[in-house]
Amino acid sequence: GRATCKPRLAYVGGSITAQRDGWKNRVHSWLTHEYRPNENVGLEQVNVAVGNVGSKVISFLTDEWIIEHAPDIVFLETVVNDGDSLLEDGDSANVRRALEGIVRRVRTKLPRTEIVFVYMLLRGDVPTNRRTGTKAWADGGVGDALCLYHRDAVAIHEAVAEHYGCPSINVIGALKWAPSTVLD
Repeated sequence: GRATCKPRLAYVGGSITAQRDGWKNRVHSWLTHEYRPNENVGLEQVNVAVGNVGSKVISFLTDEWIIEHAPDIVFLETVVNDGDSLLEDGDSANVRRALEGIVRRVRTKLPRTEIVFVYMLLRGDVPTNRRTGTKAWADGGVGDALCLYHRDAVAIHEAVAEHYGCPSINVIGALKWAPSTVLD
């Protein structure tokens, strides 16, 4: 057991999760307030996110990034970087295998830990000179690439989430119609 009784939340993913003023800190602040608004207990935040990292890489780092921290909840945000992988090589089977490997490893080592899949929007409104990620996306050389990110990668994640009974949070639909000024 851990020495602290604060619930520990791990935020695992790529650059979208690594952002200082992004979803991770806003969600954590909201959860901390909702969890114990009248007590000074709080929630412990574990940040394990690096830009351009998807399920394939995290599957090799699961012990160091997740297991060693023994979180109560893991928020796993890799759908955009897994979309990069689909765009680069189209190998959906290996993305799914890697994602399943993460879930199985966490479930084996930390059976009480809840895994929550998070699907974030990849902004199609950003000009190519400001895009990051895979070269094909950044250069704008792929026709309907957003379908790979927002539909195909999400479908892989949802299939794994459903198979293993993991909840998911999908903010793509809520944000994809927002104007650029709101997204900024």
